[in-house]
Amino acid sequence: MQINFDENKAKKIENSPKNTKSLRYITDTKIAFICLAVAFLFIAAAFGIAYIMPKSSAISKCLFGCIIGIIFSLVYFFGINYNKLKGYCRSVGIDINDVEQEFKNTWIHSLSLCSVGNKYFICIDKVIPFEKICWIFYSHQNTAQKNGCITICMTDGTVVEYIMSAEHAVVFLNEVNQKHPDVVLGYSFELEKLFSSDINEFKAKVDSMKPASIYEMKSSNL
Repeated sequence: MQINFDENKAKKIENSPKNTKSLRYITDTKIAFICLAVAFLFIAAAFGIAYIMPKSSAISKCLFGCIIGIIFSLVYFFGINYNKLKGYCRSVGIDINDVEQEFKNTWIHSLSLCSVGNKYFICIDKVIPFEKICWIFYSHQNTAQKNGCITICMTDGTVVEYIMSAEHAVVFLNEVNQKHPDVVLGYSFELEKLFSSDINEFKAKVDSMKPASIYEMKSSNL
């Protein structure tokens, strides 16, 4: 079964400008401004209710919401996500400055901020050298949901998943295929069975078992 996607939406993603912002801006600062905007909406709502029902307990609830919203925004301004990512890179011996340079010339896929660099798969919580990635495929377990997920399988047997729309997944897979042709793309039950049972056998046999199309996906119907 192949990915069912809107070709026009996929082309729009491919024709969109690549990211020129820093990881810090994308992971924290942008979200902080959104949170502050929400906090100000709470404040406006609180004043509005105060005029209508000055003695209502709703006023205190709205003000409490304002305080929480502002605190939440300030926390994001301190770079929580970015500092976590820096800590992760430091723990695995990856230069965050190198990652930043790669990130500036990529498309951002999904809410998880996944992107394909020349050396790294970059995401909001993880940076993985492509030399450690052996297989990537798209899966959609529930046809009622719009988004599926990209599954990243590594040479040590580790697997991570990130939510992604079908259109972003197609652009993502095309980009990986172009930049990293050694990575196997597309799903098959035989590959999953081999990967789960013996990672060394997988690495030895995977080239002869590549799916016919990089768009082959794992479905709940399989």
